Amino acid sequence: PSVNVPPVVRRLSSARVLTMELCEGLVKANDAQGLRRAGLDASECAQLVCDTFAEMALVHGRVHADPHAGNIYLRPRRTDDGSTRPQLVILDHGLYHDLNGSGMREDLCRYWVACCSRDAPVVADLGAKLAGPLSRLLPLILS
Repeated sequence: PSVNVPPVVRRLSSARVLTMELCEGLVKANDAQGLRRAGLDASECAQLVCDTFAEMALVHGRVHADPHAGNIYLRPRRTDDGSTRPQLVILDHGLYHDLNGSGMREDLCRYWVACCSRDAPVVADLGAKLAGPLSRLLPLILS
């Protein structure tokens, strides 16, 4: 699979400590030289990260609330045809935001479609609803 969420080791975890299975060969997502050394294409890695987080938010309505370089890693994986492709490894699943039930996921989807279709009135209306006075920055944040 192109995304790996290591299982939690329950016997070593508590309400304050989350212990996950050890993963080998990880490269921080922001380490361009490390990605190259691992034989990974930085653009392909970036696309995988973006696609995964967009799907999490827009399709499943779940947002990882702590996606910094210490929680987002990549590693090389061999495919059936022998090529090397990136695998995204996401750690620290202790805090998520749920976008379902509030209409926010649907609003984000409509906002994204409006941005792509250059529907300025809908972008302005939904931007104000989603980000208030910071709505002019929302396209930058989401891109």
